Amino acid sequence: MKTIGEIDPELLRESQVLIRDRYTYNDLGHPAVQEIFNISTVKKADEIAESNGKRVSTGDEYLNIDLDSYDIPEHMEVGPSFLDTIMKDIKLPTLPDILMKIHEVIRNPNSSAHDMAEVISMDAGLSSTILKIVNSAFYNFQSEIDTLYRAVAVMGTKQLSALTHGIKIIDSFKGISSGVLNMRSFWKHCIACGIASRVLANYKGLLSAERLFMAGLFHDIARLALHSHASTISIYILMKSRKTCNPLRVVEKDTMQYDHAEIGGLLLNKWNLPMSLENTVRYHHTPLSADNELEASIVHISDVLINALALGSSGEYYIPTLDPGAWEALDLPEAILPLAAKEIESQIDEVFNYFFSGNSKAAMKVA
Repeated sequence: MKTIGEIDPELLRESQVLIRDRYTYNDLGHPAVQEIFNISTVKKADEIAESNGKRVSTGDEYLNIDLDSYDIPEHMEVGPSFLDTIMKDIKLPTLPDILMKIHEVIRNPNSSAHDMAEVISMDAGLSSTILKIVNSAFYNFQSEIDTLYRAVAVMGTKQLSALTHGIKIIDSFKGISSGVLNMRSFWKHCIACGIASRVLANYKGLLSAERLFMAGLFHDIARLALHSHASTISIYILMKSRKTCNPLRVVEKDTMQYDHAEIGGLLLNKWNLPMSLENTVRYHHTPLSADNELEASIVHISDVLINALALGSSGEYYIPTLDPGAWEALDLPEAILPLAAKEIESQIDEVFNYFFSGNSKAAMKVA
């Protein structure tokens, strides 16, 4: 990735004009925000240089609808019973049996790495996908991991369990259709946020990097659920956001009394996923209110960075407001941000393709 100083001054000004509006709700005087702004400026400059006079991305192509074709009311009344109704209507996909078996292996103190490998090997597509991801730039191991047993031995059961959950839960959600969001763009945004959360956790030296990948992966899951089960309200929120120049989260709160982060926490609770994951998702926009403010801060900062890099989208036009307290909680130098961005971009296409490969080959070797 180039630096600001390597960009032609005229091209630099053009790219800054194109992206500055997206930073309306951020303090460009904050060192981390300034660094993220510079990263997205460089990326936009490269996009302009490669466009050969064609239209440069505005972000609206991440939606499956033309917002200009909708005439929305000035106000939409959503009664106090809306949340209860929508939570009843949203039918979360049933978790695959293999995840239950993996839980049993983890809970059993006498289980071995071979036991975990045996369970995973029961799902041929899962086995293949895991070995592909483990051998990708996502993990960057020095030597090839050619068996599931070796994957468990190198990564540990909890880390491999988190990766397995991510793969199978995305598979479960693939059947959910949305006439509003571009689904590939939505999942690219979520996977990129998961990768970013894992990258920042590794920079911080945390042992919970895989759990943070899961939290990043599902930070915007409520938006998918709302687009699928309350599309009229979702379109209203999108339109109201653009018309009033307010972030989606603000319009969500005004319209529903809850934002997508809070609803996401409730959905994960309904799905009986770990409390730590629920808490991080629930507070990824208000990380200092979380039980584990460091983990919530990492997902929060990752969300800001991924929106700035425009790696997919969950529908938001504005770069989420960076909480200065979250940056203080992370306690890393601003210089790691371009390094993290480079690492994320080097992984996203490969990892995304593995998650959506639909591989159904014969099971890989267990040992």
